[in-house]
Amino acid sequence: MSGDPGRLVRRIPKAARGLKAQHRAWAATIYRAGAAEGRIGRRSPALDAVLRDWGLWRGSFLTAWNPWGRPAGPARNARLQARLEGETRNLPRLAGDCGAEGWSERTLFLGAHPARVAALARKYRQAAVVHVLRGRPLRLATWPGFHLARRGR
Repeated sequence: MSGDPGRLVRRIPKAARGLKAQHRAWAATIYRAGAAEGRIGRRSPALDAVLRDWGLWRGSFLTAWNPWGRPAGPARNARLQARLEGETRNLPRLAGDCGAEGWSERTLFLGAHPARVAALARKYRQAAVVHVLRGRPLRLATWPGFHLARRGR
């Protein structure tokens, strides 16, 4: 990811608009948890080490930013992310970020069952989560059309 790693942009890049473009954007994204990072379709020994330290075999990246895939603004994104952090305080987790090509979002790497993470993703109106299974490539799980809600909802 280029630019200042502490800088978070408010807009979803044009490359991420539309379903096919959204999948390309997810594939180009780097997912970070602490000092560990990974990409969809690739193994991450660093994330495997985090899971090993937690005594777990699987984890997931989840954010509360930009519900329905629409820019929510910094104050709302911060409020939603704080709510997600509070709701997951009893789970193994690491704060992190995900991003590519000049944009990034805050995220959490959670040590939780995928069904629990999926329920949280639906609650926070997220179109996808990234699952990590120790020793395997990162995997994207999506809900088709979920992030393409009609205006006014």
